[in-house]
Amino acid sequence: VFAYLPVNVEGFHFIIQADFDLVASRQAVHTNKAWNIFIRDNVASLFLQATRADPYVKQNLSRYVPRSADVTNPFWHEVVERIHRLLSDEACIRTESDRWRCPRDVLVRPSRASQISGLDVVDDELISNAERFESSGKEFLHRDSDAIEAVEKFSCRFLELDDVFQTLDSGVVDFSSKPSAWLARLYGFFAQNLREFVSSYSTRFLKLRAFRLQDGRMTALADAPLYSSSSLPYQLGDTIRLLHVETVSHSATPFFEAMGIQPALARNVCAEIINCHLRARGSSKTTLPICSA
Repeated sequence: VFAYLPVNVEGFHFIIQADFDLVASRQAVHTNKAWNIFIRDNVASLFLQATRADPYVKQNLSRYVPRSADVTNPFWHEVVERIHRLLSDEACIRTESDRWRCPRDVLVRPSRASQISGLDVVDDELISNAERFESSGKEFLHRDSDAIEAVEKFSCRFLELDDVFQTLDSGVVDFSSKPSAWLARLYGFFAQNLREFVSSYSTRFLKLRAFRLQDGRMTALADAPLYSSSSLPYQLGDTIRLLHVETVSHSATPFFEAMGIQPALARNVCAEIINCHLRARGSSKTTLPICSA
């Protein structure tokens, strides 16, 4: 804080210069003077004007916005609160698409703040910025921006599991265009968050054509039984729907088990082939038990 000469350090990341009414020592402003209160109450709006008028300030805004804990003097802390309120409705956060968005419309990828504990276990690279924008109108923080400051200074929030489920369920994700490695990561992500997946999303996921067969076709779990193998590089005809080998990983095993996707063991495959023929013939015995021997 300045009154032509330095008065005191209050924790701001910029200089507040005005003709303040000072105490005799010149080391503080009178906090009960109407003139000083008037000046203080206009600092936040002037800060917003500077953000709009100076491209450099906007590009480097996080340097200047104080955290709530930075300013402890009650008289000056109101300035911090007002700055935060004004910026909440201002398109001041740069996103991955190079657009400027309001803080409430910006999500932070958790992988950019791995030092913070307690965040959802989210493979945030599964979702692109375009997919998140199309499904929710929100975007990801630009990769050159500081993730921690975006959360602490602008109240941006981290991507959560529900955000990923909502994006996948919105219809904007084209599973058929995704490489097999991406599908393998997706199944592994579900396995890593199996409890939340089963309780919140598994029923809806049954109908999505999110599984690639060995012959390249996409299918849904609701269509017919699926089988998995990390070593069979061929399709077992139309009777046995075998997942593409490149989409199967050991980390996804809990997810496959929860969704009823059986390993392509000889006994499972033979039983399914016989059951298919029994059903085709209209036999009353439509389920052949799987032997353990």
